[in-house]
Amino acid sequence: MDPILKATLQKQRYHIVGEHGGVKTCHWTKESLLRDRQCYKGKFYGVQSHNCMQMSPVVDQCNLACTYCWREPHMDTLELTDQDPLDLLYESVRAQRRLLSGFGGNDKVPREKWLDAQNPNMWLFPSTVSQHCTPASENTSTCATNMA
Repeated sequence: MDPILKATLQKQRYHIVGEHGGVKTCHWTKESLLRDRQCYKGKFYGVQSHNCMQMSPVVDQCNLACTYCWREPHMDTLELTDQDPLDLLYESVRAQRRLLSGFGGNDKVPREKWLDAQNPNMWLFPSTVSQHCTPASENTSTCATNMA
């Protein structure tokens, strides 16, 4: 990853995972923890916002160039290094826990909810598709794609 882009993403409060992934605390995860508010996914799909993890497996490049996308640079092709998806998943959950660690000492955040948020079960990608994963066993997950 380009060092200048990496520094920019980190300044935007991304935790970089793997070679080109990133995790950032979703606005609604914060709202759920602090004010018991939820995004539309809670109302329509029963998703608890404090259990969401906003991440991108490729935060440093994209070839889609959507009109309102926050990601730069946009490119014609993706130049990725191979990454073990399971390692990326574990690194992402560790990053989410680091991002949420400060909420554990906040008197406004219910302790039980904060503890529950340590194990996200909804992955939100910066696109229109999210993955809802539930543990099938200790080493695997079963994921169903939800259009958000």
